[in-house]
Amino acid sequence: MNVYITNFNANSIINQIDLSEVDVFEFKKDMRYKWFNKGELRQLKALYTLFSDPYLFNEQFNKVKSKTNNTKYVFGSGNRSFHLSPNCNRLLSDYQNIMIPDDIVKRGLKVEFIEWCEENKEIYLKYPDQFKFRLKNKFKLELDPFITKNNSGYEEYKNYSPEEIEKVIHQTIFKTSKFINRSSNNHEVISLFGLQSFNYKNPEKIDCDLLINRINKTEVIEILKDFELNYKKPLLELFKIQFRIKNNRDLKFDKNILTTLGFKQCGNCLKNTKKEGLCNKCGKKLRGDTTKELCTSCWSEKGDLKDKVNSQAENDFFSQTVNETYNLLKSGKSIDDISKYRNISKATILKHLKEIDPIFPIKDFSNVKPSNYIINKVESAYKSKLITINGLKDIYTFLDGKVDYDDIRLALFFIE
Repeated sequence: MNVYITNFNANSIINQIDLSEVDVFEFKKDMRYKWFNKGELRQLKALYTLFSDPYLFNEQFNKVKSKTNNTKYVFGSGNRSFHLSPNCNRLLSDYQNIMIPDDIVKRGLKVEFIEWCEENKEIYLKYPDQFKFRLKNKFKLELDPFITKNNSGYEEYKNYSPEEIEKVIHQTIFKTSKFINRSSNNHEVISLFGLQSFNYKNPEKIDCDLLINRINKTEVIEILKDFELNYKKPLLELFKIQFRIKNNRDLKFDKNILTTLGFKQCGNCLKNTKKEGLCNKCGKKLRGDTTKELCTSCWSEKGDLKDKVNSQAENDFFSQTVNETYNLLKSGKSIDDISKYRNISKATILKHLKEIDPIFPIKDFSNVKPSNYIINKVESAYKSKLITINGLKDIYTFLDGKVDYDDIRLALFFIE
């Protein structure tokens, strides 16, 4: 079954892999631009392989160890999703995230910053302006850490033919050559430092004593910055776009390949398959009882009847422990019943519900719904202008401690 991913997630596959041992000797010969360093060539080779032959990519690169997680963003790549339809709203929506400010890292607040954002993610999704206000106030932020990027990444060229994108690349290489030969200073600086032009951000790594011409470091840095940002990086992106246009314009992949690479099915797509009576594994129309989750063919792949009853299709989305909670939730048990049955705390159950909610909204399960009194109280506090910084703690204080934290967390699932 073929499914779809965003351009951002296609690149994230490459970015999460340690490519330091990838051989690019032959690949470099095929490139018409000599200023890409080994790191950039390895990235291009991996992306070309992903687009042109995903099975070969899976064989060659999926066994390569992942990079150490030094993410600069709050919401990492752990929740990468594939989409059943190329028209899914989430596939077409812009990429949004929160960059972890350097100042936060310097102050030793990175973990606290990420945890606070994760804890208040519902507010981020439902009331982004309120979330931004609270975050900036809590951590005394001067700069806006919120980023939005077009998820397709190549809107300007999406309708180009392979021949047209080839022409754009040729023109860009010509402009780059003109820039390099514009002056003797440009030529010497780029000849010597062009492969590591990103070092304009690290002046201490640039040894101007190696230059024959007497060029001051300020000019060297400006030349490298101009070269990196206005010529080299745009060309790198153009080659990525060319690989996509020539080999996999729609970013359509075998679902099994993406599952192997750590992707899970988009929750929005899953909801739509349920509404439309489709199998949530292969997407085919269900016959007969449309409350079932898999068609006959997909059920047969699950194994014997006992395994089918105990595993269900949701196992594709949750860990084993979260899935156990989900199955009890589906059976009609309350939070207290699940807690006693599994011998785990109510707080742990609520963490499981937080994972389940994006795919199967908790508000659809009346068996765990708090009283209307509690929901109304929490909602009045949640939407109050007095709730500005500390999220749950503010709500708890607003209600004079009369509603405990677990009930507040549960009530929030039922507030629009």
